[in-house]
Amino acid sequence: MINLNSLLKMPGVKKYSPEMIIAREGDSSSTEMFILLHGNAGIYKNYKMPGEVMTGTLSAGDFFGEMTLFAEKTRAETVVALTELIAIGINRQNIGELFCNQPELTFVLMEKICKRLDTLSQEHQNLLMETGRLSSEASSSAASTLFPKGHGSYALDLNHQSDCLYLDSVTCPLCGNSFKQPSIITTKLRRESTDPDLRVRYKDMEPLYYEIITCPSCLFSAQSDSFTTVSKGIWSQVFQAVSPYTTEKVKLKTGDQRDTFSVFAGYYLALICAPHCFDEHQVVTGSLWQKLSRIYDDCSDEAMVLYAVQNALKDFTYAYEHYTFSDRRDQQICFVIGDLHQKLGDLDQARNFFFQVKTNRAGTPLMRRQADIRLDEIRELRQQQQEKSQS
Repeated sequence: MINLNSLLKMPGVKKYSPEMIIAREGDSSSTEMFILLHGNAGIYKNYKMPGEVMTGTLSAGDFFGEMTLFAEKTRAETVVALTELIAIGINRQNIGELFCNQPELTFVLMEKICKRLDTLSQEHQNLLMETGRLSSEASSSAASTLFPKGHGSYALDLNHQSDCLYLDSVTCPLCGNSFKQPSIITTKLRRESTDPDLRVRYKDMEPLYYEIITCPSCLFSAQSDSFTTVSKGIWSQVFQAVSPYTTEKVKLKTGDQRDTFSVFAGYYLALICAPHCFDEHQVVTGSLWQKLSRIYDDCSDEAMVLYAVQNALKDFTYAYEHYTFSDRRDQQICFVIGDLHQKLGDLDQARNFFFQVKTNRAGTPLMRRQADIRLDEIRELRQQQQEKSQS
């Protein structure tokens, strides 16, 4: 295992503030690889350009740039600090000293590089499989572009037999197709607890898995409270947006056949549709990303939780800075932004937004109390960090 603390004492250690670029796509002048010692980073294609997409995340102990160091390849992606970050740059001048002072580093790096090569080899073998190749390639290709890199294979606990569910007949407002949709009977939900981020937990039922309605014919997708309210006039825009994922490529299951794939596909299709359906759509997409982060948390996929939280924060922050809300809605959004900052490890920003929630006298007393609890939690975390740094 890499001793990150000992690496902090080595030459080549650098500190980065949030949004600072560590390595830039297309750069051939630098031949360093990096090991993250503290904080989180995002991996991007086309950073700050049309077609920008985050392809993955990195945390303490992860490394990147091995092809740049060992094969002198041009950097294929941009890596950006998402939080306060410390990394060590490894180049041809200091690599010998690093390996001498921490010989286990050689084994760890070789092990991880071999695993990456093995994964690529397996993916190549899968592409060469001939059985059902043509039919499966279309579906997997569409799914791979619908879901972000890092999205895995999951199994959600979909309780179709719950007495909290009933099959509702739904008509798509855009294409007119009618289909069955599992819907929640809210009066039958049995509340068990509430998480610090105000997510409510229910006995034997998770409403998040049923909040999105997706038309199996045209793939229009939205949250259940707004699915039937959109105008048919946006049909052409939505159709063009979802056309790469037409029903011949992305097979969704409806009614009591709804599966985990269909749950995730519904959310990502809703993210595609929202900008064409709603004014101030960043509030809608921010909410979708926040709910996705909770579903990924149910699947114990920490990397995808982080990815969804980052996107939720980006959209909610944009909405907060550009739109005007009522005092109560402003209080709610400030709480969400504070929670997202804390989940990303930015305690200073989290504290600032929770303080705004606490001092918003036009908001609700409940939200003020919750913010007070979170501020106490942040103070404790700060104290723990200080004690750890002094020990």
